[in-house]
Amino acid sequence: MRPITIVRLFLLALAICIFTVPASAQSETQLRKFLHSAPDTYGWQPAEGDITYDFFPDGRLHVQGPDGEATMWGGTWKLKGNLVTLKVPDLKFYKTFTVTIDGNDLLLDDMRYRRIRL
Repeated sequence: MRPITIVRLFLLALAICIFTVPASAQSETQLRKFLHSAPDTYGWQPAEGDITYDFFPDGRLHVQGPDGEATMWGGTWKLKGNLVTLKVPDLKFYKTFTVTIDGNDLLLDDMRYRRIRL
């Protein structure tokens, strides 16, 4: 092989590795930051369904139902590795999900969420 071809193959392999890093290889800090609202957004809305989540840096969780603010509950969340545990006492809801970043979307197990834009 010509040297330039080897360099191109190396760069292609490097690009594939960079852009296909599994969520489990992402740091807890990266996942935590991704869960928080970004500028001009608040929380996460499911692609299918009507329960939204808003993760606050201090561990608070706001859960909003299908009727908007008329159905809103408070809870907590904790992240350990790539697992997030949500607790919503009023709903008797306690569940742990695997967190995956898929482009701009959030996956909690296999449920897809998108940022809610202002």
